[in-house]
Amino acid sequence: MIDTSVLAALLEYSPNPTWLADSDGRCIYANQELREITALNAGQLGDLNWLELVAEEDRQMSSTLWQEALIHHQPYRARFSLCTRDCARVSAVDAVGTGHIAPDGSEVWLFTAVSTPSGKELPPIEANLQVTLNALPTQAWYARGFGTLSFVNGTTADYLGLPSDHPLRFAADFEARWDTHLAFLHPEDQPTSERNWAEQVQTGRPRDDQFRILGADGSTVGLSRELSP
Repeated sequence: MIDTSVLAALLEYSPNPTWLADSDGRCIYANQELREITALNAGQLGDLNWLELVAEEDRQMSSTLWQEALIHHQPYRARFSLCTRDCARVSAVDAVGTGHIAPDGSEVWLFTAVSTPSGKELPPIEANLQVTLNALPTQAWYARGFGTLSFVNGTTADYLGLPSDHPLRFAADFEARWDTHLAFLHPEDQPTSERNWAEQVQTGRPRDDQFRILGADGSTVGLSRELSP
């Protein structure tokens, strides 16, 4: 489940064009970078299907890939050019989209795009995600499907006091248990968080969790986190 208002506030100043769309494709949010690229304001973007922002020569391909992602409940990924409504300016990007459930039960798609020089291979989906998360001033991270913490963004890593070459900063491959992240939590919160995380990993169903994260200096910050697959 995803709170679109909270997510919009977090992504507003990301250096990467980012937007939210409903399952019909209507653009329900666009961050500052996308508004600058398209030269459209929030109201104008809200009247559009996000595919209208894709250059005409890439639109059919992008639409086909997105429909496949919708049908099969899989991430969307494509390379295309974003353009203004009149196609006066274009910006080539690699885009990734993932579907989520909003509090009202509707489906919302989160898209983020990263500029990549023409001719280069598409970067891994994780690379796009890491660039976006590292641009956030808030703590963010992700885990593998079997539960192992894989990556923390720069804000989180700095708070935890992780060295610059720590594998969690780069999502490097390393062997770890599904519950290794518990070491970063306040001892009093570990048992409850362990039960909640185990249930989410086993069932794939999102649920809420609250805990305190230990900083490098022994301080704590309280977080309310929604676990989601």
